[in-house]
Amino acid sequence: MIKKLCFLLIFATVSAAVISASIFYSRRVYVFYNSMYYGEFRKDNYEKYIQKAAELLKNDQKKEFRQLIEKSIISYPHPY
Repeated sequence: MIKKLCFLLIFATVSAAVISASIFYSRRVYVFYNSMYYGEFRKDNYEKYIQKAAELLKNDQKKEFRQLIEKSIISYPHPY
């Protein structure tokens, strides 16, 4: 009886995890949360990147500009 109860509990937990993960990682929900995170919550940081890049180009600091662009590409991937 205890083995069946443990098996049922493990099965229910795994099933709930699979269902919730599949819902979260469905394309629509994932894109929504991704766009909210990169579009709204990190908007201020993105504008700071743009201002910093403009300053680096104005001062002709190409090496620092390239590093900043590589960092911004990693931080802000293109939306789906």
